Amino acid sequence: MQLKDKVSIITGGASGFGAAGALRFAQVGSAVVVADLNEELEWVGASRPAERRRLD
Repeated sequence: MQLKDKVSIITGGASGFGAAGALRFAQVGSAVVVADLNEELEWVGASRPAERRRLD
């Protein structure tokens, strides 16, 4: 994938296929923004502490 130095926005990224995709994108060098409606789950693939914001 040619995602190095790109920004990727992953919806549904807190679990399942979305989380797997977000992790893979981050592994190849993309900056990843994870969005999900499930506030109970935490995405653990972050390489640095994430800033959480609720977007209504």
